[in-house]
Amino acid sequence: MAITVTVKTSSTDGGNSVGGTTTHVGTSTIYVDEDIADAASDLEIAISFAIGELKTYEMVADGALTIRTNSPGTPQEVFVLSAGKSVLFREGDTAIFAGDITAFFATNSSGASVNLTILLLIDATP
Repeated sequence: MAITVTVKTSSTDGGNSVGGTTTHVGTSTIYVDEDIADAASDLEIAISFAIGELKTYEMVADGALTIRTNSPGTPQEVFVLSAGKSVLFREGDTAIFAGDITAFFATNSSGASVNLTILLLIDATP
């Protein structure tokens, strides 16, 4: 069964605005909504996907977090998140992952619990 994910973007300066919407179709989604405790170090988040199947990806936190992919010691990627600033990928964008993902590792040294939300769409159609 096909699943559709709609990605909306918008910017405004108070009086002027611009925005867009793109629609992507895949076979499944992965959704993570997790509170990362203060002082958590390399907390493993069970998320995995093949890079060739990725259609959309968005990650946002409500505080400062560091996210490492595949390994906490020798990560494939490192994302330093700040409150409310999302990391977004849509099919056709420049790749944000160098290869398949086997896990994420979150580190929180912000002084407070931080909520991490991730939504991705994959298409595993052969």
